[in-house]
Amino acid sequence: MKYKNNFFYGWVIIFACVSLNCIGMGIISMMGIFFPSISDTLNISQTQVSMLVTFLTIGTLLGSTIAGKILPKLGSRKVVLIFGIITSLLIGSLGLVDSLIAMYFLSIMAGISMFITSFVTIPTLVTTWFKEKRGFAMGIAMSGIGLSTAFISPYLSPIIIEKGFKTGFLYLSIIMLVTSIISSLIIKNTPSQMGLKPYGQNQGDKVTNKNSVNNECTKNVELKIAIKSPSFLLLVIFGMATLFTSIGIVIQIPSYLNYLELSQSTIGIILSGFGIFMTIGKIIIGIIYDKLGLYKANFLLFTFMIISLISLYIMPSKIGIVTFILLGGLGFCFNTIANALAISELFGPKNYSKIYSIYMLFFSLGAIISTILSGVFIDKLGFTALFFGGVVLGILGLISICLALTLGDKTKNQIIATSVK
Repeated sequence: MKYKNNFFYGWVIIFACVSLNCIGMGIISMMGIFFPSISDTLNISQTQVSMLVTFLTIGTLLGSTIAGKILPKLGSRKVVLIFGIITSLLIGSLGLVDSLIAMYFLSIMAGISMFITSFVTIPTLVTTWFKEKRGFAMGIAMSGIGLSTAFISPYLSPIIIEKGFKTGFLYLSIIMLVTSIISSLIIKNTPSQMGLKPYGQNQGDKVTNKNSVNNECTKNVELKIAIKSPSFLLLVIFGMATLFTSIGIVIQIPSYLNYLELSQSTIGIILSGFGIFMTIGKIIIGIIYDKLGLYKANFLLFTFMIISLISLYIMPSKIGIVTFILLGGLGFCFNTIANALAISELFGPKNYSKIYSIYMLFFSLGAIISTILSGVFIDKLGFTALFFGGVVLGILGLISICLALTLGDKTKNQIIATSVK
């Protein structure tokens, strides 16, 4: 079917995915703006306040164990509506309690609901709606993570400073509630509901088919076979290693900028600039993956990661600030796109949500470890040790993904051969 005016409805789905990522993964990345107020109000340490993100991430880990079953049964549209409302109410409840233990519990419950709402739903929608330009589409969808830092953080930061973290959480809850409801009205579960096929298979689609990112596994690999493969294990190592930077370091950046005794206006500019370039960076990352393929693109993006970490060392110099803003969005958070594309390429679309959910269980575990380590590093060793740890684990991640992709074709052929027996 050729769609009207050559406009593919999948791009509307991508808009909804951007919004959902803004109130999903993006919320975890911007939680640091609440830390100073929570720490001062409740008189707790940096490690204790960082544990909020830890428990939020524990929730995502628990959510990963059930999301693969819930999503196929309810469909993306109902999942977004039901669990989006639940998540917003739980986040708002963080502003209604005075007990740190109660905040930890609410964070776990919010993490479960948040994972189901966006973490697995978004990559599944992109994989379902796009065969061609999947890297580009995934990049746009993941750009919503940066929108939280670019727009929600600067909006909430003055409110939190003036009125406290409780009011900030209530405002955030309203933003999340409205976004969830609007997104659920836009989403269609599959292209067939619109009389379409995935992008690249309709009349009028621009088909390039030039690289491995779009050439996914022609056989749909079963869950048990996929998660036992060497490629899956290597991807897990890659994801867990890079999370120390994309979660552990990123959530501590607001605290680091306060530690440098920068003015609130300067901090706002840095965080806003970082968020904007993170948003643009996700789109650029998707294009890079489409053009270069997973292997070459990861080498380039890891280089950006190391440069960005070095830029934090030389702050508050202007060179350090500018470098961090320009390259941080490319180097710190590309792993979310790499994960989704690699799993699709290796294992096919049929069991994608189930395989991705299991992968995200390990990914969430890595995020938990990263948030704990980041707080401990700061309290015990300082920010310099934190950034050095990011460099070391970044190198480990590069080695892991290179091994995964080097063995990828051979592993994929073995999986296909086994799956058809």
